[in-house]
Amino acid sequence: MKRMQDCLVKNSERKRLFGNIRWIIFGGLASLCGLVVGLIVHWQPVKTVKRQQAALIRAIEARKPAKFRRLLASNYADRWRFSPADLSEAMLDVSSQFLAMRITPEDFDLVLTGTQAVVTTRLNLGGSPMGGGVQIAQMINRLEEPFVFNWEKQNFLSSSWRLVSVENPAIPDNAWNYVPGSIRGAMKGGDF
Repeated sequence: MKRMQDCLVKNSERKRLFGNIRWIIFGGLASLCGLVVGLIVHWQPVKTVKRQQAALIRAIEARKPAKFRRLLASNYADRWRFSPADLSEAMLDVSSQFLAMRITPEDFDLVLTGTQAVVTTRLNLGGSPMGGGVQIAQMINRLEEPFVFNWEKQNFLSSSWRLVSVENPAIPDNAWNYVPGSIRGAMKGGDF
């Protein structure tokens, strides 16, 4: 009789232990599935391009040339013939004219086609301008055409979207005779 009770107790303990293990495995699988779904949603191309565009704007506002350059493709090209280094210099020139810069995208539109993405948006430049910052903000804010940012996925990684060109038809082909680095050069006493 005692032996039978011992067997029943052991069977009861095994069932309880197996039931706990089953819930642990079920909980682990549910968590794994939730993580996978979350990553899939997080790394969707549209969301990734939006994050890259926002990171580009933040890099300009914060005067972070290294972060800015990381978002540019090595084959970056535009009709103003700016290289990635030139564009980085231009970003520093513009931001140097503000104590604090705020860039607000307006009328944001994103079109995704495979490994290409086009972001069309107007940029409203504000903050605390100094020196030529007032004129720069007026020029950018008065542009009749939006900026067009062309992004391209560089490899299989979802985070590999890089900026390949920026266009704005309202900016003349000579970019108002602007030479990257000339504004900061003039501020240091160089020739404009």
